[in-house]
Amino acid sequence: MIYAIKNLRIPKYLDLEWFSQQGSNFPNLLEAQGMSKLVQMKGTFYPELVKVFYTCARADLEGNLFSTVNGVEMVIDAEVWKEVVGLDMGGVCKFDETTNGYSKMQASRGVLLDPARNLRNCQGVGVLTVEDRMLVYLITYILTLRSSNHAQVMDVDLHIVYGLKSGIKMNWVLLIEDIKLKSHRLVDYEFSYVVLASRFIDYFNVSNEIVDFTKASGQITERHLKKLVMRFVDHEWIVAGDPAVGNLEQMEEDAKAEAPQESAHQWSPFESPMI
Repeated sequence: MIYAIKNLRIPKYLDLEWFSQQGSNFPNLLEAQGMSKLVQMKGTFYPELVKVFYTCARADLEGNLFSTVNGVEMVIDAEVWKEVVGLDMGGVCKFDETTNGYSKMQASRGVLLDPARNLRNCQGVGVLTVEDRMLVYLITYILTLRSSNHAQVMDVDLHIVYGLKSGIKMNWVLLIEDIKLKSHRLVDYEFSYVVLASRFIDYFNVSNEIVDFTKASGQITERHLKKLVMRFVDHEWIVAGDPAVGNLEQMEEDAKAEAPQESAHQWSPFESPMI
């Protein structure tokens, strides 16, 4: 019953060509990691089927993901990941000084507008460069899909930014699987990557004929960047004044307001056996 009433995290997606035309470099970093298909993945998804997918989700030690939806056994292995989202298994999962020379202090200074700034006051996105501010927004809303603290730069954000900018191949499959399994394991963790889960459902030809409705994902546009207190001037995005920490939180509220709203919950044929 808990899984049936859990919320879905309404996804966002990017148009990398548009950002490249705006003078941003991060699309090249994402393409080098093989992430283009994932961050641009859009379209409708199946709320009820996604809930069943997560309810039955499990993984093995080799990184394969398993689930059962509408009687169809789904084995999401390396071949499926490559076919559906273009990602390979393998790469770095965690950064530290002993394995890849990662330094939290250097990584932190490398993303600041003012590298000489006291690091004790550098937890918010407002002190970041334009490019790194965009990257953190991308991380929190598309890659790691945090449900809160979007305006705070966390260790995982620094790891990902460092990996992208250093050209180090990262294990995105394990990162995504870890977040997916958190959605299954933690009661207060919203179901995430719902478009990706729906494409897995499509890949295995799971029947969706009795699903009553679908929802659409939302694109990150110029309007969102302006709420990060940035302006497009002379063919590039620049920081406009001193940003307020709450801007990202306001963007989340806007996203919720724009998202299609569900009516009062009705038990679907898939959820009934779970009650």
